[in-house]
Amino acid sequence: MAGVQSAMPLFTAPKALREQDNWVLRSGKIPVSRTGDGFITTPDGDRIGWNDDGFRYRYDDVISAFEHRLPPEKTKGAEINGVGFIVMRDPELDKRQVIFVDIDACRDPITGEVSKWASEILKKLNSSTELSGSETGFHILCLGKLPDDLDRISWHGPDDLSPTSREHILERKPLLKVLIDKGQPAFNHIEIYENGRHIALTCDWLNQFPSECELRADELNELVASAPPDAEKKGVVVKKPRPRRMPNKKFALPPLRADAPGCLDVSGFTEVGGQLTGPHPVLGSTTGKNIVFDPATGLYCWMHDGIDCGGDGWVMVSTCMWRAGMDQPGAGALSDREVLLKGNAVYSRPGVFTEDELFPERKQQKKDAEDAMTVKGCRV
Repeated sequence: MAGVQSAMPLFTAPKALREQDNWVLRSGKIPVSRTGDGFITTPDGDRIGWNDDGFRYRYDDVISAFEHRLPPEKTKGAEINGVGFIVMRDPELDKRQVIFVDIDACRDPITGEVSKWASEILKKLNSSTELSGSETGFHILCLGKLPDDLDRISWHGPDDLSPTSREHILERKPLLKVLIDKGQPAFNHIEIYENGRHIALTCDWLNQFPSECELRADELNELVASAPPDAEKKGVVVKKPRPRRMPNKKFALPPLRADAPGCLDVSGFTEVGGQLTGPHPVLGSTTGKNIVFDPATGLYCWMHDGIDCGGDGWVMVSTCMWRAGMDQPGAGALSDREVLLKGNAVYSRPGVFTEDELFPERKQQKKDAEDAMTVKGCRV
């Protein structure tokens, strides 16, 4: 599958996509408005983003908006350099939903060699396919329906790439080395979406495959059925063990912005639509823009390989200093007793709070203990 060629001109797309009003302008991989903002303000004063109908365009309109795009000096520094499509479930389409299949780290960006595992999936689905932006994977668009009302499912296939191909992929995507260092799979990753995903379309459509989205309901069911038991799923309720809570139910950390001293340094970040973008402080970024920071709320979001998560300064401190789950921060991430105990030594490290300010009950407990150890003014 080396030497692939584009089958359609730039910014063309399969009919199934063109018929939907789910198009956006984008700056890199970030959906933006015509003025470069990550949101638009409605007449009522509400802010809405790409997951709202009012933010998205019809196909013809997004092409026109791109052709008449404003220069960066008029978009708060955001360079509008492409268009994107939002995969959203449409009840009227029933079992002919637009399905996005993203296979990553499966193709040698230099030789064009494709893993056998990925080749079998491409052959099975045989629908509209484009090269990914990194040229190390593929975006497949077809019609169908995921089982069990899934929004998304993802997993890793077997690593059947040659050593040379793995080396070339790592040169293009050095962040994969983090997974390898942790003993986790890094190659042949697949994500299948039916709902709630922005695609940064490259429009580098491959002429080996149909130009239109083909109905592949049975093939999708077979593909999902082949997923391992530990495949990550979204859209269904998965029972997980309840984390052990701190015995003090009133325990709460004081507010801490993600850009507080010792947390996320945004001094070198780029302003895009009223928000700041830059690289992850520990993992870095091949694009230089995988973290978005909102100055208004003090919160950040890390976007990488389908991971869209983040939080405040405490989440940033915990994930960067003592690894409390870098890919899954969020509500409840700091409620586990063991995780909190791991971080006790570094809570005051940013220099924002003292230990007494963070844990006032400890100060009183320490005083009570000292008083109990004192007999008639003499320390025991």
